[in-house]
Amino acid sequence: MNITLKTQKHSKVIDILNKETNTEFKINHIQHYQSLDEKGFGDLVSYSLRMILVLIVPVALFLFISAEELSVFLFGYGAAGVDAAAKVGQVTALFALGLPAFSLIYVINRIWYSTENTRTPFVFSILINALAVGLGVALFNQASVQDKVGMFGLSYSIAYWCCLLAAFWWLTRSVRNIDIAAIVMLMGKVILASVIPAGAMWWVLSTYSASFAGNSKLVFVLLTLVWLLCTCIYVALAILLQVKELRDVSSILRKRFKTSA
Repeated sequence: MNITLKTQKHSKVIDILNKETNTEFKINHIQHYQSLDEKGFGDLVSYSLRMILVLIVPVALFLFISAEELSVFLFGYGAAGVDAAAKVGQVTALFALGLPAFSLIYVINRIWYSTENTRTPFVFSILINALAVGLGVALFNQASVQDKVGMFGLSYSIAYWCCLLAAFWWLTRSVRNIDIAAIVMLMGKVILASVIPAGAMWWVLSTYSASFAGNSKLVFVLLTLVWLLCTCIYVALAILLQVKELRDVSSILRKRFKTSA
């Protein structure tokens, strides 16, 4: 069913996509969308999803690789202990696999809300939680004792990815002119640019694992340096792959830091 947007809804669309998403991205050339038609709204949706991919995919991969070291640094002292903190890191890594899907569904829900469609986000929320609980129970019963808790993180990641595919398909039925090819092309570039630094991070953390154990100041410095180095590699590769959205993401982050400073 085609979406027809009335003039009084245009500011609501901009406001929700601009202020309420998890990245609070800003839209350049906002004057172009002052009188959004159907094609303009589809372009805005495509742009929003691409911005999320550029920012979230590398973060999710880096978090998946370094979750255990980060958890030990943050929680590996006092009553918790290193072993318990390491288990928390393993669960966090499994949740990180679903972070891109979670972020994209979050934005898609805001797109539906902007068109005064509250039923569809509610239905997908029910589906996500029902699928996550069902998969969690099944995986929990099959896993070994030391892996049982982690299965709930894995089940949520699987549920979000499955429901993301369904939600995006449903979104394309209601919002026309979404540039699917551009989104798929960008996702391929972002994954390629993210996998290489993520592999480098995995090699460093596994090769020099003793240096990253514990919660000393040195570990904090080393983890920070590894994250910064891998981020720089990702940015360099994204530039080489001509990820144009990276410029907009950089502009948004600079504005956010200036605002908070």
